[in-house]
Amino acid sequence: MSRNESDEEHSPTENQSSSLRRKTVFAQSYDPRRDRSPTDVYPKSASEIKKIKSALKNAPLLAHLDDATMQQVILAMEHRSVTANEVVITEGEQGDYFYVIESGSYEASQIIKDKRVLIKTYSEGGSFGELSLLYDQPRSATVTAKTNGKLWSLSQRNFKKTVAQSDMNRRSKYTELISKVEILSNLNEDEKLKLGEALQSKTFLKGEEIIKQGDQADGMYFIEEGRVTINVADAQDHALKLKTLKPGDYFGELALLTHQPRAASAVAETDVVVAFLDVGAFERLLGSCDQVMRRNVKTYEKQMKKLFNSPQA
Repeated sequence: MSRNESDEEHSPTENQSSSLRRKTVFAQSYDPRRDRSPTDVYPKSASEIKKIKSALKNAPLLAHLDDATMQQVILAMEHRSVTANEVVITEGEQGDYFYVIESGSYEASQIIKDKRVLIKTYSEGGSFGELSLLYDQPRSATVTAKTNGKLWSLSQRNFKKTVAQSDMNRRSKYTELISKVEILSNLNEDEKLKLGEALQSKTFLKGEEIIKQGDQADGMYFIEEGRVTINVADAQDHALKLKTLKPGDYFGELALLTHQPRAASAVAETDVVVAFLDVGAFERLLGSCDQVMRRNVKTYEKQMKKLFNSPQA
């Protein structure tokens, strides 16, 4: 069995993993604003952090976390030493911990037709128990240490507190970004939250082209970190700088309206992190942008005039 198979329970399918990346669902309602207790922190060396991070990147539920949240999750993991033949988790018991393997070998087994059957093995860099972070359900298998070993454990409470707080901060930040877009000013708070869930974080290196003049427009971008230059090509195909955008700014919004080729190029002036809003996702959630804008005719006419009388990416 592969050491990267991450759970002794039934692991999420590809589609389920995609859904989990978009929206974290906890077994019980959890509001981080009501939890005043501190998150547990267990100091670790740089090499330990690197090993744990590598293992988490192979766990579907955790691989999507941004660097800051990933670091908090890693620091909340507690060290545990085990001895050969020690039972780490027991089939049928309530699950509330996820484990990353630092060393040792482990076997997962199930009772099938009154016989204990080996279903999976784990070794250094592997992980198991992932679904216990989301669901209050009994373990579906027993995991036993076959050798002496060391584990890093993450409790459901620490996971909820860290990731729920991160999700809340992310939603708040993305809703604020969406609120700055004039053509989306007619959206209510619920609609802004829906779009915030649909935003995808993307990273571009300094000098990398984010969008290219003439390419088909597929969405708009919000700048989270770094600076972006908007250029337009002249008759000799020389790039003419139109403006420089900073965190909190956005570009490419005409994609939501016209579906026409890009009228300008956008280049990362520094390393850049952006939030991308796909046209298809927008229309699946809210319908056409033109319909959204027409909710207020006076505002619509003003915005359309401004959009098409100024250079846009």
